[in-house]
Amino acid sequence: MFYARAKALFKAERAELLRTTRDTSWMPAGFKKFALNPYLAYKKDSFSRCDNYGTCFPFELVSNKFCSSIYIAGNFFNKNDVVSDSSSDTARGISPGTRVKMKLQFSTAEGGYVEFTDANCQ
Repeated sequence: MFYARAKALFKAERAELLRTTRDTSWMPAGFKKFALNPYLAYKKDSFSRCDNYGTCFPFELVSNKFCSSIYIAGNFFNKNDVVSDSSSDTARGISPGTRVKMKLQFSTAEGGYVEFTDANCQ
């Protein structure tokens, strides 16, 4: 009996996650879901100002649910695919559909790319 209930609950949770992952109706045009969290989406923001040092990845973030706090983290990989720096940013009290400007500021000024390591909505 317990096994059947646990199995049914697992299947229901899995179905909900799959539905959430596929649902893009709440996302503004041009936004992409975080692979780490299907309730958050982002779009690179080319218009935001960054500090005068290092490399910056500015972006707009939107959530499809209320987040009392949002934590986004990422690594900067150099041209040799080696992590050369890490960064994070936070936001608080974000309502569903509200666009939030955030950025990951890295101290390195070398060429490379950014990869998100955490996208958390509490």
